[in-house]
Amino acid sequence: MNISFLVEEQIIETQTAQSLTFTITQTNFKKLRRHTALAGVRIEAVDLKPVNDRRPWKKRQRSG
Repeated sequence: MNISFLVEEQIIETQTAQSLTFTITQTNFKKLRRHTALAGVRIEAVDLKPVNDRRPWKKRQRSG
């Protein structure tokens, strides 16, 4: 997500960290767009990568 600010008649754009996650709703998007310092918002969906949460080792069998 990129956010642009109007500073001294110049537009400055910054990109938010990809580690930040939040849900864009119609309500919070409208609130963000109404902010006087905001010049624009650019939102782009990114593909989620699957997480391999399997353990790399096998469970030990106890003899017994």
